[in-house]
Amino acid sequence: MEPEEGTGTGNRNRNRNEEPPELGTGNSEPGTTVSTMSDSQQKIATTIGVPVARRHIFLCAEQTTAKCCDRERGIAAWDFLKKRLKELGLSEQGGILRSKANCLRICEGGPIALVYPEGTWYGECDPPALERIIQEHLIGGRVVEDLLIVERALSGSPPTRT
Repeated sequence: MEPEEGTGTGNRNRNRNEEPPELGTGNSEPGTTVSTMSDSQQKIATTIGVPVARRHIFLCAEQTTAKCCDRERGIAAWDFLKKRLKELGLSEQGGILRSKANCLRICEGGPIALVYPEGTWYGECDPPALERIIQEHLIGGRVVEDLLIVERALSGSPPTRT
């Protein structure tokens, strides 16, 4: 049985032909944003530091099929990143978000890391390299040139180098 129009996942009280509301403030007037997150999701987002985030690091680790590096190496890198960000007070409310990715699609020279908003891609991200990325880029705001694969900021993001 198909759900009625407007009752499918992600379509709460919205006709399929209508544009989806933007996420955000909860206002429903035209041109404003509407939050579709539950109170629980909003609380989790606040707890992990989304409202205060300055940067977000993604790390390719624990891949289903290890390609860029062996699985143990990726797991060791992830464990180091989580522990170090916590030790430095950067996770949760410290301004740095972290996410483990199954694959970042550069399947060579890993573990691969990606830092937003700058769109900075790094290779060979074992613990010593991650320490440099944390200190120089996540804290200091400077790209770690010798680990850089490519930098491609998304629209509206300021470049980190001048």
